Amino acid sequence: MRKQTLKQICRQYTSLKRSDIAQLQDLAKQLPIMANLAQADVFIDCLTSEGQAAIVVAESKPVTVSSLYTGSVVGQLAYVHHEPAVLYSLHSGQHITGSRGISQEQKEMHQNVAPITNARGQTIGVLIMERDMTNEIEQQRNVAMLQETTEQLSETLLHLAMHEDRMTGLMHEGMILFDQERCITYTNRSADAWLEKLGFSAPSMGAFIAKLLPRNLEATPNQMISHEFVTGSYALEVKSMLLCKEGHPVGGLLLLRDLSELKEKEKELVMKSAFIQEIHHRVKNNLQTISGMLRLQVRRTSHEEVKQTYRDMIHRMNSIALIHDMLAYKGLEHIDLQEVMSRLCPMIIRSLTVPEQNIRLVMNEDQSLLLETEQATTIALIVTELLQNSIIHGFDQPMDRSPLITIDLQRTDEVICMTIADNGKGCADYRTAWEDPSRHFGLNMVRTLVQGQLNGMFQIESSEQGTVARLLFTIHDVDATYEGGEAVAYRFH
Repeated sequence: MRKQTLKQICRQYTSLKRSDIAQLQDLAKQLPIMANLAQADVFIDCLTSEGQAAIVVAESKPVTVSSLYTGSVVGQLAYVHHEPAVLYSLHSGQHITGSRGISQEQKEMHQNVAPITNARGQTIGVLIMERDMTNEIEQQRNVAMLQETTEQLSETLLHLAMHEDRMTGLMHEGMILFDQERCITYTNRSADAWLEKLGFSAPSMGAFIAKLLPRNLEATPNQMISHEFVTGSYALEVKSMLLCKEGHPVGGLLLLRDLSELKEKEKELVMKSAFIQEIHHRVKNNLQTISGMLRLQVRRTSHEEVKQTYRDMIHRMNSIALIHDMLAYKGLEHIDLQEVMSRLCPMIIRSLTVPEQNIRLVMNEDQSLLLETEQATTIALIVTELLQNSIIHGFDQPMDRSPLITIDLQRTDEVICMTIADNGKGCADYRTAWEDPSRHFGLNMVRTLVQGQLNGMFQIESSEQGTVARLLFTIHDVDATYEGGEAVAYRFH
C-alpha cells in the first residue's frame, strides 16, 4: 500500500485550509535536522475533524541514536488516554514539556509538545519530540523497590539497635532481607557469595531462603535468634529475625558470619592439646621410671650419704612428675599453685616419715595463684627441698611438742610471699650454707632457683624453736586480675 502524503492526510482527516497545509509541508522538510539535533523522534500531529483524536501527518527518525519506533506511524491516530499532552496542546495552544505518553507501538515515552500556529494565531498542529523512557521507567521501579527495601532495612536495623546490647552485634559479613513468603528481596555482596557457595542460583533475588531459617522463627517474632548452619566444609553463624506487624509477618533479616576458619582452628587446638597432654603423660612416666631405678640403687648401696643423695633426686623427680601429671590430665597452660601444694606436700611428708612421727601440715587454701608451667615446676622443686630439710634436720629426733609444718601464700600488690615454717629443733648448717655452698647443695639450689628463675629473694632463719623460710618474688606481667580470692595467672621475669 502506497504511503499517503501530508497533504492527502490533512485533506482527508482534518479541517485545515490549503495555506495551513502548505505551512505544515514547509515545516516537515526541517524535521530530519530537528530529529538529529534533539536525538529524538520528531512528529507533526493535527487535530482530526471530529476533534476527538490527533493524527500523525509527518515524522522523522534520528540517525544519531536508536529510534523509539520500528516502523512508520504516519496516518495513525493518537488518543487522549495515550497521549494527553498532544490533545491538550492542540486544544489549548500551550507548550507541554516532560509529559509521559504511550506510543502507537505501546512503548512508554517522554514527550515535549509545541503548538504550530498560522498567521491568524490559530493552532493548526503540534510539533512533538519523543524519547524512549523504558530505561528510566525501569530505574524508577528499581528506585521504588530500593526505597521499600531501604525502609524495611532501616526498620529492621532500628529494631535491632533498640533490642541488641551492642551495635557491634550487627557487624556481620553477609546481610539478607526476605519478604513474608521467605523470598530474598535484598543481599549485599558477601551474602551473594555465600548463597552461591550454598547452592543458590544466581541471581539470588526471589530465591526461597527457608533452609537457612530456624524452625522456631515464627514462635519468636521481632526477636533475634542465633544458630549455626553447617554444610559440607562450610560453617556459618546465622542470626535471623522475623518482623511482624499487627501479628502478621512482613519479612525479616538474616545476618551471616563465616565460622569455617574458626571451627578449623578449634579442631587444630583440640589436636594440639591432645598431643601436648600425651607428651606430658610420657614425660611423667619417664620420670617415674627413672625414680623407680633410683629406688633400686638405694637398696643396693650401703653408703648412707649415697642413699640420701638418691632419695633427694627421687623426691625432686617426683615433684616434676607431679606437674606433668596435672598437665597431662587437665591440658592446661597454667597450674594452680594451691592445688600443686595440696598434692605435693602430703606426698613428700609420707615418703620421708614414719607414722609415729605424726607431722601435721597446715596450708592456707583461700588464695589461689595460677602460674605458667615453668614457674610452677620451679616452685615445686623449691618446696620439695625445703620440706625435705624440715623433716630431715628439724624432726630427726623426738620432741616435747607436736611436729608442725605451715605453708602460707600471701600477695601484697605485686609481691608474692611464700612462707614455709616448722617448729622443729632447727639447723645450724643453714648459716654456714651461704658462706660455703658446697656444704649444703640443696639449700643453695633453692637460692639459685629463686634468684635465677623467679628473679626473687630467699631468706631462711633457724633456731631451737624452728625454721622459717621465705620466698619473695615480684609479679611484672599480669595475665588476669585477682578478684575475690579466685585464681589468677601471672608471669615472672
